[in-house]
Amino acid sequence: MTRLICILMAGLILVLALCIFSQLYLTSTSNEICAELQPIDKAMAAGDWAQGRERLQAAERKWQEVSKLWRMIVDHGSMRDIEHGFVDMRVMLERQNAEQTAKELATLIYFLRHVPESEKADLQNIF
Repeated sequence: MTRLICILMAGLILVLALCIFSQLYLTSTSNEICAELQPIDKAMAAGDWAQGRERLQAAERKWQEVSKLWRMIVDHGSMRDIEHGFVDMRVMLERQNAEQTAKELATLIYFLRHVPESEKADLQNIF
């Protein structure tokens, strides 16, 4: 009986550790990508569309790195929303449409920041 309790406790500790690791990973990588995206707003305000495209490309490279692991953790609908956000941003930056680009940027950042919150293991998300 004691052995069974030890095995169950070890399993519980492992699950909790994986939850904590995944939450920290999602939060840190989301923040990194958002940090790449934030300067796009200033570049647009200055009329520097080339700088905006460069920042978007840097954010997309980071996204390509992390998305492989995110796919194992995150709901696929959220992944699709983020990927559509990058596509929409690319199109709006090419068209140099400041109003739509600002809207798409805000939406993409929202989706990136929402994922760690929605994947958090708490009672509200479980029930």
